[in-house]
Amino acid sequence: MNINLDAEQALIGAVLMNPDALDVVDGLVRAEDFSEPVHVQVYDAFLRARDEGRRVDVTLMQSVLGLDAKTVLVKGMTTGEYIAKLAANATTVLNAPDYARVIAEAANYRRLEQSGRMLSDRASQGYSGGTPGEVASSIITDLDAIVMATANKGSRRVSVGDAVASAHSVLLDRMEHGVETGIGWGVSDLDDVTKLYPGELTIAAARPSMGKTTLALSSCLAAARSGAGVLFVSLEMGEVSLGQRVLSDIAYEPDQTPIAYTDIRDAKVSQADMQRLSVALERVRQYPLIIEQEPGLTVSQIAARARAARKPLMRDFNATLDLLVVDHLGLIASGDRYAGARHLELGAITSALKVLAKDMQIPVLLLCQLSRGVESRENKRPQLSDLRESGRIEEDADTVVLLYREAYYLERTKETEPDKDMIRMERLRDCRNVLEINVAKQRQGATRTVEAFVHMPSNAIRNLARRY
Repeated sequence: MNINLDAEQALIGAVLMNPDALDVVDGLVRAEDFSEPVHVQVYDAFLRARDEGRRVDVTLMQSVLGLDAKTVLVKGMTTGEYIAKLAANATTVLNAPDYARVIAEAANYRRLEQSGRMLSDRASQGYSGGTPGEVASSIITDLDAIVMATANKGSRRVSVGDAVASAHSVLLDRMEHGVETGIGWGVSDLDDVTKLYPGELTIAAARPSMGKTTLALSSCLAAARSGAGVLFVSLEMGEVSLGQRVLSDIAYEPDQTPIAYTDIRDAKVSQADMQRLSVALERVRQYPLIIEQEPGLTVSQIAARARAARKPLMRDFNATLDLLVVDHLGLIASGDRYAGARHLELGAITSALKVLAKDMQIPVLLLCQLSRGVESRENKRPQLSDLRESGRIEEDADTVVLLYREAYYLERTKETEPDKDMIRMERLRDCRNVLEINVAKQRQGATRTVEAFVHMPSNAIRNLARRY
């Protein structure tokens, strides 16, 4: 059992002597990382007191424990004796981060041991412990949570001089070896504004039927066509439904009659269409694009599958994993930690996916549903404030694109006055195949709206100039 009581005592003693130590180790260790139950209770109380603006001192510790100075507490010592021991063994604020890392590391080793025992116990039970897949999946979730917890979150403190020196070094490297330009969306007007950059989280958000999945699949195909390895995590649609959309998209040509994916689904295709679909099938077989179609995945399971996808991409396509797409945020399963607080859960999910993007140095594209408040406005073009349930989504995202199709609403309304309805129909003809893509947030670039051509029945998105 990995326990380091000396480090725990030294850190809690440091906080008792100087509460600023809490801020110094912020993010490096959690209360649940301590092995001694008394330390868990005390450190959690320290954190809550700090957040509430209360004093962190010996009096607080005694109050939390609810004991007088003579009560035997730990290893035969009274509360008073133990507090004196903590103060005597206290480390300095300067060394506190090192002790915090030791405590967190020991905690993660204990979690590894616990996961190993759990795996052995459940596997030995046979089917009473679950199917092999269920057992493995639960352990993968636990293990990947440890990986996410230990990932480098880039919180190292540096001087402004060091930061500028790093930027200068990157500049020299890019001048010599070229710039990493990111992965394109497959729409040149949008690529001119933003791309899917390694280490960044991009959110594509819209109301239903605006084209989120259409844009995501089209971008995946464009990336795979260029040789980038892509993992598409579908929490809603299965392989057949997605395959029908992909076939329809690949077969789409502006000078030929479109083949709607619903016609593929219902087998309403001609022999000539079958020929085109066969050609599309052969083309797409070569694309390094993997679909993960299991519903109800947690964010840890998604991260585990992203890491596992590196090997099949290398084996089957001789490609690296260059892009992760998740469809969509609202369908990612909740964990136990935030049960009943979905807004906190969503924030934790987007934060974890951003860490994953930085850790794997790949772009992560996350689809997201906008709130129903959009429908109550006269102007239904979405805004950042429409992001559903959590402001953390906007905070965590490096880029946010909002999708809007005016045609969707024009098709579903009819004016009572003939003249007004004629104007509506004329407008519908003009914008039927137009998708507005609003780059509403971009941490390192411009924000503006671009237009793309979309043929929703074929799941196809192209440059707008091609619509004619």
